[in-house]
Amino acid sequence: MSKRALIIGAGKLGGMIAQKLICGQLFSSLAIQMRSLRKQSGVIESLSIFGSFIESKTSVESISSRSDINEIDVIILAVKDNYDLRDLVKDEQLPAGLDEDVRTVGIGRDLPLVTKTCNGLLGYRGIIVVVTNPVDLIATLIKRMIPQATVIGLGVSVDAARYAYTCQKNGISRTAQDIPLGGLHIGRPIPLRSHWTTHHEDPPVNQTEMNRMLESSLEIGPRLVANLGFTLHDCGEAFARDIEWLVTPEPARPYLFPSYAREKKSTAIPIQKENGVVYSALGTLNREELNAIESGKQKIRDWADEITHKGLFSFPG
Repeated sequence: MSKRALIIGAGKLGGMIAQKLICGQLFSSLAIQMRSLRKQSGVIESLSIFGSFIESKTSVESISSRSDINEIDVIILAVKDNYDLRDLVKDEQLPAGLDEDVRTVGIGRDLPLVTKTCNGLLGYRGIIVVVTNPVDLIATLIKRMIPQATVIGLGVSVDAARYAYTCQKNGISRTAQDIPLGGLHIGRPIPLRSHWTTHHEDPPVNQTEMNRMLESSLEIGPRLVANLGFTLHDCGEAFARDIEWLVTPEPARPYLFPSYAREKKSTAIPIQKENGVVYSALGTLNREELNAIESGKQKIRDWADEITHKGLFSFPG
């Protein structure tokens, strides 16, 4: 347990992820960085007490300005401006074709913060985990800015968890690992049936019914935001598990399905690890899935190009 992590932005979601990682004890140290030094000090002290109470071996600390950023194994980017999605005036100029929803509204407020944060990460060569929405787009922009890093956007694993929950509520026994999704976290993800698992004891379920369950599950996020102003508990658990997969040399799960930023575009695909190195497993998908994935990549590329080249937001190229 000698790995180090840094969470940038330890608000509701970042704080929840920190708590989960302290419980998991895969990191020897967990650094916290926030815009407000006062809040940062309070979060570090509170999490340190929590860690002491559960006898965690993960220490919680601030990151020194003298620290080499490349000594950090994984950076979790959870930056977000201070707003309530329900109250935010939806007047930002979104890229063409990017609909306003709970995963895109606020990008005009958040992207300048992401830009400022990434200016301090230039040259980083480790893993950057993005949980700031829209994760597909933000991960793509960060990869363009910090090409040496492995940039991973998390989100579709939460979609799969909600999908499995909806199936279970309707008498269909499935877990998130049984029915992974891919494609875009913005909009409708793609069922990756090439990776679906059906247990012998499970009764058959037709594709129409599974599609209906998927559509129903996609209503959960907007419903949670309408009631709470944010989503939290399911995201925190799913993201912590995904982060643990990324830093475990030989994870038990053979595949992870995050938004993998490469070639100037990002969408959720299966990835594997070999000798601790992450690589694409696109070859495990069928032609229909690959075509759908490619269509999503083109959308992300076009949106990112509009942002970086047409000056909608101030993001360095």
